[in-house]
Amino acid sequence: MPQPSPSTGLLEEAQQQAEAAAATLIERKFKEPANLEDIAEMCADFRKKLTATESQLSSVVRSRLDGVKRARDLIDDNASQISKLHGQFAKMEELCREEDGRGLFGKYPHLKKLHHARTNLAVTSQLSEFFYTIPQRAEGLIKQLKEQPSQLKEVYLEVSRLEYWRASFMKALKTDQYGRWIGGGCLELAMQDPALLVRTLEVAELMRARLRQDWDEAKRVAKETGGDPDEAVAGLQSADELFEEINKGLKKGLDNRVSAQFATMQMAGVDAGESKVFATLGAATNLLVDLEAVDSEVVPCFPPEYDILRVFRDSYEGFLKDLLLPLVCGEDKMADCDVRDILEAIKWLEYYNTKVERCEEFAQAIGGLNAAYLTRIKAQIIKWVQNLRAQHLEVQLDAEGHYVTTLPDDMFNLINMQISVAKTLPENFLGSVVLACLEVLQDIQEDSMMSMEAGWRRISAEEDGLERLCAMVNDNLRLQGSLQRTTIQSIE
Repeated sequence: MPQPSPSTGLLEEAQQQAEAAAATLIERKFKEPANLEDIAEMCADFRKKLTATESQLSSVVRSRLDGVKRARDLIDDNASQISKLHGQFAKMEELCREEDGRGLFGKYPHLKKLHHARTNLAVTSQLSEFFYTIPQRAEGLIKQLKEQPSQLKEVYLEVSRLEYWRASFMKALKTDQYGRWIGGGCLELAMQDPALLVRTLEVAELMRARLRQDWDEAKRVAKETGGDPDEAVAGLQSADELFEEINKGLKKGLDNRVSAQFATMQMAGVDAGESKVFATLGAATNLLVDLEAVDSEVVPCFPPEYDILRVFRDSYEGFLKDLLLPLVCGEDKMADCDVRDILEAIKWLEYYNTKVERCEEFAQAIGGLNAAYLTRIKAQIIKWVQNLRAQHLEVQLDAEGHYVTTLPDDMFNLINMQISVAKTLPENFLGSVVLACLEVLQDIQEDSMMSMEAGWRRISAEEDGLERLCAMVNDNLRLQGSLQRTTIQSIE
């Protein structure tokens, strides 16, 4: 049986209400028989109203249904668009995760620099024009104060505003009490507000431009008046002198910053239980991380003539020379160092020379550390082999029926352990470690042969002497074969 539609139910309910209202009205109004003549006309009128109401209700229901359908279609369209956007974002995320973990944008390291450059150029163009008008504004304020003393308050407010600008830039310049720049904080400033650093440097460039203008003007006036141009500029500061002052202040600020930062990081390492050498190398690594930040954040803010990366690198390298070289140079310094400290020092200095910039002092220190490490591992291997020989080595038969002991295998396990440690070092140094280990084994083999030649009569007279002599000979043969194979592998 078909279900009635919502519109049919509403119409039936309206019809019932109309009939009930009509019956009530008839009962009240047409009690007299004479009045019953109007019933037919009234019924026709009510039926017209009922038809009109039915039509209105149908229109309302249709409009509501159309609205619901349009809303459903709109929701479906939005869901489809959202699904497409989700797929596009998923593809973008997949692309960003490619390229060895660097992501799609890792192939364009200069994008960030270009963003900084674009922002800085826009701000600089506005502020350069502003600072260009400051001398004119100052002259206008002086003239206004002379001509209209009653405008003292307005002049004072404008001067205060200009003074605020000057103070803000002097603060950004990190000037000392004499107005000299101690710009050690330019790295932090570049990371927090690169536009402010650029504006600061623009102020310095405007100052240099003004000095050049004053210098040229003084010489021109001297020539026109017949004076000596050199005497005319004798008391003036040149643009080059200002540039040198800025560089000196920058280097001084960097030295102070590096000293404080390095001391803090080094003490943190020592407090954590690290050795002095290891803590010093950890603090030095943080300086190298700073250099990477300088290249990406600070360099785009400075004019090329400052060569700011070179300034930072020279400051850091000079400080590291003073701190690291006394710790790692000289046999007396290395005597108290652990093998781990020597290895870390070699790796750090080699990384600096290959990845940052070659330093001859560091190269010489690497040579001394290599020699100290090789001497240390030779002595360590000899001590371990002596401990192995001091133990009672059981003579046993191998698969071919030869008398042998585990001494050659134990010795090469020690050698492989040293080589595995040296694999963390550069390849050229790994070869030196392998050769040093082979030299120690050759010395041990020669010593074993001499001992056997001198004491074979005494050994053979013992209870199991013949088996021991056979094992010693076979062990030497096995050791010689292992030496040859290891030598060939190291050459390859």
